[in-house]
Amino acid sequence: MYLQDEILCVNNLIENIDNSIGNLTQLRGLGFSGNHFTGHIPNFIGNLTQLRELGFSGNHFTSHIPSTVSNLKRLTQLDLSSNSLGGNTPDVFSNLQELVDFPHFLRNLKTLRVLDLSNNKIHGPIPNWFGGMRWDSLRYLNLSHNSLTGHLQHFHYYKLEYLDLKFNFLQGQLPSSICNMSKLEFLDLSRNNFSESVPHCLGSMNWLEVLDLRMNNFSVSLPPLCAQNTSLRTIVLNGNRFEGYVHVSLCNCVGLEVLDMGNNAINDTFPACLGDLPELQVLILKSNKFHGPISTRKKFCFLMLRIFDLSHNEFSGSLPAEVFLNFKAIIKKMAQTTVTSDI
Repeated sequence: MYLQDEILCVNNLIENIDNSIGNLTQLRGLGFSGNHFTGHIPNFIGNLTQLRELGFSGNHFTSHIPSTVSNLKRLTQLDLSSNSLGGNTPDVFSNLQELVDFPHFLRNLKTLRVLDLSNNKIHGPIPNWFGGMRWDSLRYLNLSHNSLTGHLQHFHYYKLEYLDLKFNFLQGQLPSSICNMSKLEFLDLSRNNFSESVPHCLGSMNWLEVLDLRMNNFSVSLPPLCAQNTSLRTIVLNGNRFEGYVHVSLCNCVGLEVLDMGNNAINDTFPACLGDLPELQVLILKSNKFHGPISTRKKFCFLMLRIFDLSHNEFSGSLPAEVFLNFKAIIKKMAQTTVTSDI
């Protein structure tokens, strides 16, 4: 055991960890790797709030990761690999905002359900070992707000329900293998550098409710997003390079509440069939190449609409008065606002 420059390393010990180490609150580094410690990782670790590096690899720790690890907000390196950790992993990573690498100890966790590494400083490609993990129990994965680069791995998390990768630097084509995660309900890939076409199989993911692809470089035509899926509630495609027509399958999204296709290069006439969607509240078509007259297929349509943005297109003719009369949700909101302002 030695202490130097506020870094403590412990080697070749078999006994339990001395609780007095929890009083060394100025430690910047703590290494217990390569020993024979057993039992639980001590809770006092959470007292060492100045730690930047923490290593427990190569021991015989069992049970779970203590929730007090969430106190270590300055931590940049965490290695718990080669132990026998089990149980449910606590929601500790959401408080750690200085990590620069994927924690290697994750390879030892077989029953992981929730993993949140968002808002850190993890950089570089997603490692192969991470993409190759077969976490059948994983339901929630959040890697957003990091500096991840490279192409998206072929994940094998077939029961995943929530995937958030927004605000990274991921690039290339979105692999069709993402559709193998057939239980996905939430998919946010926004604000990356993905390009080329969107896999058509996304339209066959029956459980998907939220799809956010905004601010990427997706191109070619819009995918058939509601070819088989009628569960989608939110579709955001804003800020890409989509072109061509609005796929008719969108008119099958009977539960759709938000549709944002703004800031693309879509060249089509007004998609009147969207007026039949009973739950649609937000429709944004701005800054495209829509053209021709604006018309509706029925006398009563867009009854739930609250936000309607057609600006910066090439529409012609006049806007039919009956279209505005159908916007009962907008009219109701305006009336409420007027009453409130008078008060």
